[in-house]
Amino acid sequence: MYTLINIARSLYTQQKVYQQKVSSSIPETAILPQEKLLLKRIPSYAVHIGGYFGEVLCTLYGIKFDKELRLRFARFAACTPLFDGLFDDLKGEPGHLKTLFDESQNKSPKNTIEEVFIKLSSPLSPVMRSNPFFNEMLEKMFEAQKRSLQQKSQTSSIEEIKNITFEKGGTGALLFLSLLESKPEKALIEAIYKVGAWVQVCDDVFDIERDRQEGIRTLPMIWNNPKIIKSNIILLQQQSFNAIMQTQFSLLNKIKTVRLLNIYAQMMHIFIHKIIHQNKHLEKENYPSPIEVPDFRMNIKVILSLLFR
Repeated sequence: MYTLINIARSLYTQQKVYQQKVSSSIPETAILPQEKLLLKRIPSYAVHIGGYFGEVLCTLYGIKFDKELRLRFARFAACTPLFDGLFDDLKGEPGHLKTLFDESQNKSPKNTIEEVFIKLSSPLSPVMRSNPFFNEMLEKMFEAQKRSLQQKSQTSSIEEIKNITFEKGGTGALLFLSLLESKPEKALIEAIYKVGAWVQVCDDVFDIERDRQEGIRTLPMIWNNPKIIKSNIILLQQQSFNAIMQTQFSLLNKIKTVRLLNIYAQMMHIFIHKIIHQNKHLEKENYPSPIEVPDFRMNIKVILSLLFR
């Protein structure tokens, strides 16, 4: 229960950061319709990617997840959804976006999204600027985000989509790790990368309908079979959990971390079962048309109701 309280606090902190730094400082009339859509992604994405990842990492390290750390992870979690918007919708370049992280640069935001990004990331700049591991992962994240544009191409192979998905999710998770660690060991890097890849595929399951509407090809859409989605998700989950158990931390911390990650796994499995149920009228093995996906809004009330129903 204490873990769930911390998760709830993280989500609340993220929403508070968003409201204080964005809603109250940028006039509604100054936000273009396209930018409003991008800004709406912040609360929903931050919930299931960054909502409790800080708690996961702190549990592995045996560090108290205090208010300062919650705020640090909340700020960064609120930044991460804007990568998609800055790259895909607003055609940002990696070199320019990197300067947005550095408060020593003379920044002149080109649009509201960049202005929001600067407001959210500026307090993190001193931590990030002195961390070589963060800068290395940031470069890889920019490259992965740029490559993700290939997901809108019908000619990209399944293997290419898989590599892009894993790289985007794995590198994103390592960026969160860099908020705590500047020189992680190889086993830890591999473990957190696998956790990030698993979470990214889960995220793509939750977003099947939205990605379908936006013409973005993801692994769950390519699989197009609830049972195949379930088996692949379970495999990725097992690989990431096993990798956590191979890290250098105490056995107790690793067990606690896996248990904490299992909360997300439970939520994912419940959603997949909903997809299976909704598509039960179709053929068991062959789904000639796109599978139907139930509406599912991610927030703390939904999480708690699913886990304690």
